[in-house]
Amino acid sequence: MSQYAGKALHLFQRRRGFLSRKEYKGDCVKCDGIKVAFFPDAYHEIDGVANTSRHFEAFAQRRGLPLLIFHAGPRNQIVKSGSVTRMQFRRSHAKFSLDRAHEYDLLFVRHYRKAERLLRDFAPDVIQITGPSDLGSLGALLAHKLGIPLAATWQTNLHQYARSRVSKMVSLLPEPLSSRTLQAVERLSFRALARFYRIPRLLFAPNVEVVNLLVRVTLKPCCLMSHSVDTAVFNPKFRDRRPGPFRIGYVGRLTPEKSVRTLARLEPRATHPRAPGFPDCDRRARSGGEMAAEEYATSRVYRCPYR
Repeated sequence: MSQYAGKALHLFQRRRGFLSRKEYKGDCVKCDGIKVAFFPDAYHEIDGVANTSRHFEAFAQRRGLPLLIFHAGPRNQIVKSGSVTRMQFRRSHAKFSLDRAHEYDLLFVRHYRKAERLLRDFAPDVIQITGPSDLGSLGALLAHKLGIPLAATWQTNLHQYARSRVSKMVSLLPEPLSSRTLQAVERLSFRALARFYRIPRLLFAPNVEVVNLLVRVTLKPCCLMSHSVDTAVFNPKFRDRRPGPFRIGYVGRLTPEKSVRTLARLEPRATHPRAPGFPDCDRRARSGGEMAAEEYATSRVYRCPYR
C-alpha cells in the first residue's frame, strides 16, 4: 500500500500546477516536499476509502511529509502527530444515512470558515478528495475559492450503487418498465458523476478500464492507483497448515451492493458453514491483530461477489 500512498502524495509536477494535456504521457512524476490537504469520504469507517486514508496518513508520518487531513467524526477536534495534522468535524442533525456506516450532512458546509483558516495556515500545494461526499464537496469548494489545484480519486462505482438501491423500489413493476427505469437511473447517475469529476485537474482510478473511461468523459489526465494489500499483516506466515475443510474467504463489506446474499447459496453445500465476521476481523487487522491475518491466510479461495 505504501507505494500507492507515495504515488498519490507525490503526483504533482510543480508548485501550483500539473502537467498539461499535451505534456501528459500517462506516467506520473514524483516530487518531494509537496504539501497535501486530504478530504477523504471516510476515515473511521471500515471500507476501502477509510483504509486507504489511514495508509496515506501512516506513509506521510514515516516519511515526514506534510499532510493535513479533514474527515468526519463524533466530535470536533484537531489531532497532531509528527508531520500530519487531522481535523475532525462533527456532522449535524441534518445528516442522513447512505448505508449502515456512511452519512451525508446537508449542512457540512458550515465548517467552511474553520477549514479555510487551517488551509491558509497550512498553505497546501494541492487538495485531494475521494468523491462527491459532504467532505468532497467541501474540499472542492475550498480548492475553487482559494485557487488551490484539486485532485480526486474514483473509489466506488456510485452509479451502480444507485441502480442497486432503486432496484428494490421498482421490483414490483413490469420487467420492461423496471429495466428501463434502472438503466435510466444508472445512466443519469453516471452523467452527474462525470460532471463532478470534470472539476479536478488530476484524477486517480483503481483499474485501467476506469482510467480510460474517465479520460474519455472528463478530458482530464487520470493515473492508475491499483488496489493493494498490506503484506506485513496479510502474510502467508500466518497460514495454518493443519488438515481442515476447504475454506472460502469473503472479501468486502457486508452490504447488499456486494451481493453477499450469494454466499447464502453456498451454505447448504458447505460442510462447515460459518459466519465470517470479517468487519470485526478487519478492525482487528487494522490494529495489528493476528486473528484476521490467520483467517485470511487459511482461506483457500477468496470471493468478492460484486454485482
